[in-house]
Amino acid sequence: MNCEECRGACCETIITGGGGQRVNIADFRGTQSGPVALLGNGPSLSGWDLSALAERMPLFGINRSWKIIETPWRCYVDEYHHEDIRLGRAPAPEIAFTVRDPNRLELPCLTVEVPWTPITQETPKRRFCGAELDRGSFGPFAGYFALEIARWMGFNPIYLLGYDGDGGHFDEPGFHRPEFETRTWNELFREARTCLDRDGVRVVNCSPSSAIDAFEFVVDTEPDRGRL
Repeated sequence: MNCEECRGACCETIITGGGGQRVNIADFRGTQSGPVALLGNGPSLSGWDLSALAERMPLFGINRSWKIIETPWRCYVDEYHHEDIRLGRAPAPEIAFTVRDPNRLELPCLTVEVPWTPITQETPKRRFCGAELDRGSFGPFAGYFALEIARWMGFNPIYLLGYDGDGGHFDEPGFHRPEFETRTWNELFREARTCLDRDGVRVVNCSPSSAIDAFEFVVDTEPDRGRL
């Protein structure tokens, strides 16, 4: 599985910043090492002592994780999250990763745009593009997109927090349709694991009672779960 099968459908991926700065996302490849925690938005995220965990490893925010803890990096796939930043309803991270057009949104932070390639006859299914993210992302939701970014940047192992897969968010229960979304997420994450195992990247699901079964599952059962 690799992005060569997209047959050129993926766009060039760029970084845009203040003053019209444009840099290819290739500059991010392999810039990090060691562990990282990806902050999904499932209800279990609120059970972590993330301040303590941040002393042990970098935290990578997703969507509304800033409501619990601010992180230097955050990724999105939905425009309303960008609008929250632009209008000051949400704090801006140092770097925002997005599959939408940051130039139109004019975010007040360095923004990395990763074009998204939809399913077509030429691309009949999504592919995990963590090793080839400069070709574009096939990630259909932010938790998957964040995993692609973490792989691209060189983090290993990658810990998943708040990846509950039950349709709820820590601040909005029932946000998704669990019976459909859980099945889709597991299918896509199993495909991603094939690529990650091939590349020697360990991914650990640390979300209590997670419905996502594609990855190694380890949960610290102590009341303070801020230790990995």
